[in-house]
Amino acid sequence: MLALDDLPPGWSVDAPGQGDDVSPSMTSPSGACRDFVALGNSPSAPGSKASATTSFSAGQDGPFVDEGIDALPSKTAVASLLGRVDAANRSCKTVTVAMAGAGHSTFSVAVVSPPRAGDHTVAVRISAHGGDLDGFEMTQVFTGVGDTVLSLTFVGAYPDDFTSSTEAAVDKAQTALGTTAVGV
Repeated sequence: MLALDDLPPGWSVDAPGQGDDVSPSMTSPSGACRDFVALGNSPSAPGSKASATTSFSAGQDGPFVDEGIDALPSKTAVASLLGRVDAANRSCKTVTVAMAGAGHSTFSVAVVSPPRAGDHTVAVRISAHGGDLDGFEMTQVFTGVGDTVLSLTFVGAYPDDFTSSTEAAVDKAQTALGTTAVGV
């Protein structure tokens, strides 16, 4: 898992449960978004045997980074799940996102170039257009390390933050698990 040393100065670890009251919930009437919505609303990776999360912020207004790690049964299960995530990201164009106490908006869904770290890395950006959350943007990066899936969610962060944080998370996971990347 990431630590404060892996992030620029000024970041702090959020206490467990902090921010849980504003967890986003996605919906869409489009059948093309069914899997995207199901994956996005899932508290952990489907098939996960164990999971852990941690959150960081650089002040009340951000930026924010959430990291999750999920142990799956095998490397094959990781590759399969990341293929499913990639397909879901590519098939869905818009979703409605609601956050308790903050409102809701329609978000566009766009596949973005992922950092080159880990195995089978995929990334997606969702951006609000209009509504209560107008201007809100979130980028998610998913990658495999051995039989684990790392997920990083960035709110209000810059592309350099995506790359450096993903690389740091993958390096730490590879060291802890004794694995090396096989390709993105």
